[in-house]
Amino acid sequence: MTKTFVANKRLVLIVLAVGLMACQSERKSPLFIQMEELAQQGNPEAQYHLGMMYNNGLGVKQDSGKAFSWFSKAADSGEPLASYKLGCYYSGQFGEVQVDAAKSSLYKLIAADAGYSFAQADVGNIYFQKGSYDEAIKWWKLAASQGYPPALGNLSFSFFEGKIIPQDKVLAYAYFKLANVDLAGELTAEAQKGLGTLAEAMTADEIEKAEKIVSDWKAEPTPLTTRATIGMQDAKRVIEESKNKR
Repeated sequence: MTKTFVANKRLVLIVLAVGLMACQSERKSPLFIQMEELAQQGNPEAQYHLGMMYNNGLGVKQDSGKAFSWFSKAADSGEPLASYKLGCYYSGQFGEVQVDAAKSSLYKLIAADAGYSFAQADVGNIYFQKGSYDEAIKWWKLAASQGYPPALGNLSFSFFEGKIIPQDKVLAYAYFKLANVDLAGELTAEAQKGLGTLAEAMTADEIEKAEKIVSDWKAEPTPLTTRATIGMQDAKRVIEESKNKR
């Protein structure tokens, strides 16, 4: 067997392997196929989930262009979570479309009005950048009430700094702790250090009040935020509900 033959044989095997991998990458999961069928029938929730599947490469090959297309259809049909994703696309997050700050703000505001915490925090950031601080605080508070850490962190800094809202050490401490506590109720060493720094400028009574706020506090996510959080579980719900209607 010549070296040339061996080399050519290896090349053929490599080409076949690459081709097989490409075929495998194009395979669509059963959930995706069902979702695609439902989306093509005009179901807004299915269109959104199909967009997420393309966006994240779940059950299908990742394709930002197709994701954007399905998000657009879902948003046009009134699906607020799809509106938020369009807002992210127009902000340049995924690089598929030309950045358009006005469209990004518009779509995110739709989702924020519908109660989505991520959108509310983003809208707050947009208003902050524009210098509309009262609006920024309003939207951050709405997102924070749902337990969204970035919004809690923004409020903590705002109350600590005291420039765009009156300084409040108690709330600065409470929001900081709520923003940094993990699912087990613990703080990282870095967060503990930050909390300690805040505590140094507070009286014992102020710290006690802040800790009371933390202990009594309970996140209240909206149904829309919950839908977004559970992701694929919600996608399966959409499929099951469609089957039950048949």
